[in-house]
Amino acid sequence: MNKIQKLKIDAYKRALKERYGPIGVVSVFFGDEEPDDLVLCKTAHNTRDGKYVRERLVSHGSDRYFSDNKIADITQKLIADHIHVFQGCSELTFTAEYHGESFRVLCDSSAFIENLNHIKGISAYPILFSRDHRILLSVMRLEYEMELHVLIRNEC
Repeated sequence: MNKIQKLKIDAYKRALKERYGPIGVVSVFFGDEEPDDLVLCKTAHNTRDGKYVRERLVSHGSDRYFSDNKIADITQKLIADHIHVFQGCSELTFTAEYHGESFRVLCDSSAFIENLNHIKGISAYPILFSRDHRILLSVMRLEYEMELHVLIRNEC
């Protein structure tokens, strides 16, 4: 990354810290910062552990896909229905987008849960995980469905 790109990313990180201040943001990561987190994000769906929940993306009885707004609503509902798994965690990390760049935001989990419906900029297909990587929620779009992966491990 050249100096101009680094300055841009640093400015975006400051803006995200300000945006997410009300949910107790601890840190914002970009790219290969915190490599263990990055590996978890990249491999989340490539495991047989956990459970999968799926929701349709096609109108029942037709071949028409739901609108982007409807898909965003489905994503929000999948996360909201399962966010309780983080209640025992002090912090969680979620993926966020800002000006076309992807970031990982570490914040207070109880503040995140409390404000879930009001948090802007969460990735279209979000990944949320505990700091110790024991709990993970990940939404991915498949061809005809949205898939939520819920992973709860006793140990790392």
